Amino acid sequence: MNKLFTPSAYNNVLIWLISIICLPISRLLALFKFTPNFITSLSLVLMILSSFFLINGNSLLFMITFICSLFLDFCDGQVARILNKSNKTKFRFDHFTDTIKISIIYITFGILFNDYYSWIFFFVSYTLFFFNTY
Repeated sequence: MNKLFTPSAYNNVLIWLISIICLPISRLLALFKFTPNFITSLSLVLMILSSFFLINGNSLLFMITFICSLFLDFCDGQVARILNKSNKTKFRFDHFTDTIKISIIYITFGILFNDYYSWIFFFVSYTLFFFNTY
């Protein structure tokens, strides 16, 4: 079993495929000594930008920034394993920013659809997700 992949990569073909794609990127980021938290922060910034592009109708830039954000979300864990940097505190920055990114997605679709029932659906979905992850 490759130590650079999470165990879930071996149970899910899509996660395994994305992990394979991200591995060279992760090695390059580790070579340039990018910290996992910096990569996580960059992923968050790209998610914010992708939401901005979606709301403003720029589909191409939305797709590019959204996919880059997702790839960086995979890379941060791989870089942490490559650099052997584990989190010593109970605060999990990656998990926290993932929750923020999901909130951004829900808010973006709420703004995009501008519908009362959409907002209720997004709020309830997010609340259920949030309480099931902490």
